[in-house]
Amino acid sequence: MPSISQAQIAAVIGWIVAQGVGYGFLDAEQAKLVITLGSSLLAAAWMFADGWRHHGNAKVKAAAIAAPGDTAAELKKTNAA
Repeated sequence: MPSISQAQIAAVIGWIVAQGVGYGFLDAEQAKLVITLGSSLLAAAWMFADGWRHHGNAKVKAAAIAAPGDTAAELKKTNAA
């Protein structure tokens, strides 16, 4: 799966808005609205996705720590991830 950054998504939103304005589908006020909503939704989605990822990492680390027979090296490697 490709790694997509916030900047790339914001660039796509800006490009879509620019095309809409250029072709006359959007006026300046509508363009502002689309950019504002798009960036707000992007920020919220990124926040929830990052929280979900951190939660998953924490569960994996907790399972590794709780497993009997783990060595200090294995725990250190798990905590570095």
